[in-house]
Amino acid sequence: MAAALEAYVSAVNRHDVEAMLALRHPDAHLEIMGVAEPVVGIEALRAYYESAFSAATPDYILEIEGSAFGPDVASVWGRFRATLNAGSDAAYEVEAPVAFVCTFRDGLFCGDSMYFNAARLLPPERSDG
Repeated sequence: MAAALEAYVSAVNRHDVEAMLALRHPDAHLEIMGVAEPVVGIEALRAYYESAFSAATPDYILEIEGSAFGPDVASVWGRFRATLNAGSDAAYEVEAPVAFVCTFRDGLFCGDSMYFNAARLLPPERSDG
């Protein structure tokens, strides 16, 4: 599991969607707790990640700082950084601590539950002059 997660995080940081999906179980899902509906299945994950890396967060980077493993489950934590609204006058950078609970099935990465403070995604207050 540790090697699979390391390979997955490396693919995430390269924004290599095909490499990410090659490590996922056919029943894979992503749940960003409290932010969005779960993304279920390989094709839905492909669409989600392609959109995220091309438009929503084109410079997303994930830094893992620690991990813990059990049978068919792992937890990893660290932080992510990204620019939101990239390419617009309203672009701003975010950084947030993050934790993931990951499940494995048949030796493949299956479930991915992401936890972070969604308030960190809010734009900074801007003065009008």
